Amino acid sequence: MDELNTYLYSALRKRAELTHLTSARAAIERLMRTPTPKAVIVTDAGVTEHEHRNVLERLVAYTKGGGIVVFACQFSSFVKFKDLSAMFKVMWKLPWTAGSYSATDFRPNRAAKGIDTTGFAPKFDAKALQLDGVAREDAIYHPSHIHSKAGDTMSTPAAYTTCGIGRVGFVGDVNSTEESISVILAMCFPKELPSFSSGVGPKPSVLILSLQKESWTDRNYAQLFNGLRKNATVTEVLSSSAAKRALASSSPSAVLVMDSAISKPAHKALLAQLVQYARTGGRVVIGAQFSNYLGLGDGRQFFSQWGLTSWDVGSYYRTTVALNPAGVPAPLDAKSLFPEYSMKALYIKGATPGDAVYLPTPSSHVESMVFANVRLTESEQEESPAVFTRVGDGYLGYVGDVNGEQPSIRLLIEMCGVKIKPGDLGSRTITTGVTLSRNGPVDAERETFHEVPLPTPKVQRPKEAEVTVRAARRAANSRGKATEAERLKIEGNHFFERGQYAEAAECYRNAALSYKPKPVFLTNLAAALLKLEHWGLAESAASRALHCEPTNIKARYRRGLALKEQGDYLRAINDFRCVLRLDPSNTTARQELEATLNLHVGPVPREDRGEDPAADESAKSDITTESDSEDYKHIGNGIPCRFYNHYGCKKGSRCPYRHAPDPKSFRDELGRNVCIYWLFDRCRYRDKCVYAHDKAYLPLSGRWKDEEFICKLQGIYDRFAMPGMNTLELLRPLWSNSWRDEPWARQSYSRKKTQMRERNFTMYDLGIAEPSASEIDGPGFEYGPFIPFDDSYGEGSSGSYDYEDGDEDEDYSMGDGDDDEYDAEMDERAGNYGFSHDELNELLSYGVKPWEDDAWDFLDAVHNL
Repeated sequence: MDELNTYLYSALRKRAELTHLTSARAAIERLMRTPTPKAVIVTDAGVTEHEHRNVLERLVAYTKGGGIVVFACQFSSFVKFKDLSAMFKVMWKLPWTAGSYSATDFRPNRAAKGIDTTGFAPKFDAKALQLDGVAREDAIYHPSHIHSKAGDTMSTPAAYTTCGIGRVGFVGDVNSTEESISVILAMCFPKELPSFSSGVGPKPSVLILSLQKESWTDRNYAQLFNGLRKNATVTEVLSSSAAKRALASSSPSAVLVMDSAISKPAHKALLAQLVQYARTGGRVVIGAQFSNYLGLGDGRQFFSQWGLTSWDVGSYYRTTVALNPAGVPAPLDAKSLFPEYSMKALYIKGATPGDAVYLPTPSSHVESMVFANVRLTESEQEESPAVFTRVGDGYLGYVGDVNGEQPSIRLLIEMCGVKIKPGDLGSRTITTGVTLSRNGPVDAERETFHEVPLPTPKVQRPKEAEVTVRAARRAANSRGKATEAERLKIEGNHFFERGQYAEAAECYRNAALSYKPKPVFLTNLAAALLKLEHWGLAESAASRALHCEPTNIKARYRRGLALKEQGDYLRAINDFRCVLRLDPSNTTARQELEATLNLHVGPVPREDRGEDPAADESAKSDITTESDSEDYKHIGNGIPCRFYNHYGCKKGSRCPYRHAPDPKSFRDELGRNVCIYWLFDRCRYRDKCVYAHDKAYLPLSGRWKDEEFICKLQGIYDRFAMPGMNTLELLRPLWSNSWRDEPWARQSYSRKKTQMRERNFTMYDLGIAEPSASEIDGPGFEYGPFIPFDDSYGEGSSGSYDYEDGDEDEDYSMGDGDDDEYDAEMDERAGNYGFSHDELNELLSYGVKPWEDDAWDFLDAVHNL
């Protein structure tokens, strides 16, 4: 049929480069490549056939993005009338339908929009397929005998209208007359061409690898393709050979891998070529459907090809993630990304914290309508759904989102080094479900998602830059500590295998102290302590592991063993039952449960099959606010440094006053110590308080954000506080005390077993009462952790605060003087959680702990008997 279009092709070549494509695959590949064609002329009816629907979908997308498509030449000779009507109605959303096939007298329509008809011949009477239902302004010709007005529709042999920001045209002349060629040229080269790009300067080039492309990929990832094609030169390849040629013949700015075919042995050579491309300065971004189809067990091998031997695929679930608080990896721009969103993704474990773009938040939990919405474990908190790291001189990015969430689309585009503007993403329409009817038809339920603008940036805090620097420094320190902790754990494992349990315990303890109390360190520590028969300390270590990971089977089982050996059978039974709920096939736990049930004398409560306790978030926030900076460790003379907490201390380590945190304050992101009493509106020193009164830089998580908890503190303070009392001791049981003061952390295990005495931390250790022989090894009593602090500063005390060197001289009196007898009683109560010695002993005789919430009420009830 080429000879029928000779004159048209000749005219086109005089104006532009002409490409003639004869296969669906070639057409799709060309439409996916940028720069996009100025116009596309469809010369036959093949696109209306079902097997070529993907070509038609691509033509529609191309037009909506600013392209021009004209159906002309032999198209009208071969198209079926019903197919033509259906195509315009379904695909183009136009009311155009097939009309008559005849030679009729038409005149140019001077009211037509988007095309200049003044140069057309005054009469068009060629034999042509006409369209019915064409709006007056879209008809290029109108019947000579009809006078139309705005709003009318008519029959015409040529029509031209807008579609998105592009245009679609139809010319029904089947013989390529001179008049119809003029119309086709006018449609392809309008005076005002649609804008295909914006911005100044050369655009980046992106090579898209779609080796296993699905029929729905273009629809589901329409926003990704829109954003890239409007701001970059895009080439999409569908085969390994085409990808190799593209990488060899050009050097794209980035390569976007859309699926997991690259991980298969059949594409081993292409993968090696990609790795080399990255090492020499390129960007490779892995996303879209890669994580959805990556084979089980293929992750570690795949990432090892990039030199990332510690990387592997981790968890798979939906949760809320936020930008890395330590900052996103360079050169990504956090301002181009959503600060927080919900994502269902395949996570990466083993990446360094600095490579994570997004991480779970401290309050993140599994978001599911099927599974329990449990808090993430400690190890899951360290996994990331999106990472970006150096590979040689280039980069490798990974986005594990499986649903193409719009924030993830923005991240993929940002990883490719492409900058977009508001409106560039457009919308996408996806299938959200299907409806089955009795007679067989399946109706798809579709939903359109429009572009969501980035949230308005939060007002920058005055010292945000300092916070960022401190966070980055802490992240770097954390990586070093994590490496050292891992070394200590491995060393502890070697000691354990050789039966040197005390040395193993010391290694596990030091690993936790040097980094943080990860459950793996503490469960190993509990195992070593059980071997040493230090039951109380083993219970303490396992309990701390369960604070952060309640579903840790090893910690739950080992605590059950420790409780059983201490005679606390009911709590041991509860732990063994919990293990069996988590792992019904655990025969060892079942045997221990049966043995403990036989040891217990008395009734056993029915098993509570409710949800196990959630992770202690306040404990996590205590860990995350720790620091190994010089200021964090600077104790000085113990008196808090007002300058450090308010304005910044210029003396640093030479300052005689305390920069380190203490039990009366919380550490914020600037390293300042914020007043506990001010946080619940009971600080009586106001502007003269030595601690900071500012919440702006406190971490996002913490009990200070719990309004119910703050109200509880206020109520207890207002009810029980007395003049001269150390109210901190009164309130201490409600605060999450430092894990470093727990028994397992305070005890050293470096001595041999025969030289080592286990200490169950009793009231003697807390400075409250003399120990008895039964208290040292006695079962069934649980004591609260000790917070070491000097009570000479703060409420109920007096002290002077001054600076040398003339910086400032002020005296902040912080106490009320009373007689010696009253002071002695207050000191006694300060050490006993607000109780006198007699009251404390009375509580203990009933088995009531002085820090329990109802201890005062219990004592009142006893006195009223």
